[in-house]
Order: sequence, then structure tokens, then C-alpha cells
Amino acid sequence: MHLKNLEKLAQLQKDKEKVKKEEQKKKAEELKDPFTNTPSKKDKEKIKDEKQKKENQMIASKLKFLKLIEDLKSKGKDPVFNLSKDFTVNAQIGQGTFAIVKRCTHNKSKYEIALKTYDKKLLTRKS
Repeated sequence: MHLKNLEKLAQLQKDKEKVKKEEQKKKAEELKDPFTNTPSKKDKEKIKDEKQKKENQMIASKLKFLKLIEDLKSKGKDPVFNLSKDFTVNAQIGQGTFAIVKRCTHNKSKYEIALKTYDKKLLTRKS
């Protein structure tokens, strides 16, 4: 996959994440007590439960991903993945002089990783 296509795909994912964050923000505003402008105890517990649930999902996805790697190793195969087939490239999370870092999600396990891509034109070989 070309870098331009990856960038377009990343921009689409970034836009989706932005919309999702706005929806979450609206939901949080709806949960606030109109008199004190703070979440009620019940709503705080609900928010805490949602955070715990998300954290548990992240841990489960990591374990699923690691199990997939172990299964490949036990079969005598190298754990090699095809970026375009096995992962979804999400928003850019960092940029430096030579490289761009993007968030990627493994399609089967939903485990998130960071992908660092380099522009070969900017790199020079030491002689």
C-alpha cells in the first residue's frame, strides 16, 4: 500500500475518531446534574464502570493477540503479519523529522499497536 493511500486511510480513521469523541462529549454533558453541573454519584459509577470495561477489553485483545503469536510460533511459523490485510491503520499519533507514527488495530484481536513509517528519501546511508 502506498504512503498516500495510508495517509488517506489514516485521515478517514481520524475523522471517525473525532466524531466518536464528540458523541462521547455530548453524552457526558447529558449526564451532568443541571443544578451543580457535575455528574451525579450514579453517573460517576457508570462512567467508572465504562472505563473499567474498556480497560478489560484492551487487556483481552492484547492476550488474544499474544495467543495468536504463540500459536504461530508453536506451529513453527514466524509471526509475520500483512499490514494491509491484518491491520486497520488509524489516526496519526506522532511525527518527527524522518518518520510518522500511526495507531493501528489488529483486525482479529482488536489489539492496538504503533506503526512507525520512514520516508526513505530523507534517510542517507553511512559509508
